[in-house]
Amino acid sequence: MTCEQFWEQDCELVRYYRRAAQIRQDLKNQDAWVQGAYFYEALCDAAPVLRAFAKKGTKPTPYRKEPFELYAKTSRPEREKVEEKHDDRAKAYMEAFAIATNRKFQKKGGEVSG
Repeated sequence: MTCEQFWEQDCELVRYYRRAAQIRQDLKNQDAWVQGAYFYEALCDAAPVLRAFAKKGTKPTPYRKEPFELYAKTSRPEREKVEEKHDDRAKAYMEAFAIATNRKFQKKGGEVSG
């Protein structure tokens, strides 16, 4: 804000300039946070190689192929399809776990009530 705007124009301008400065500061803060998140992830991906007693042939996790998704670009049906796929996988894992546990229990002489 210039001196002329402050002293000679509308007094409400001060409020708007201050709010605009806060918005710019928030955007800078968010940019720095995202940059820190990328740096942190890259450091964690390289961590297996940086350990002092890492096994020979240890390789870092590859860097991500696409940036973080800041805004939800996928539509609701696509998200539901992905969630259903994950749910089906979790259900299959739990069923396999239950079958294996029941087999171990039966081998020890227990009965499984259905």
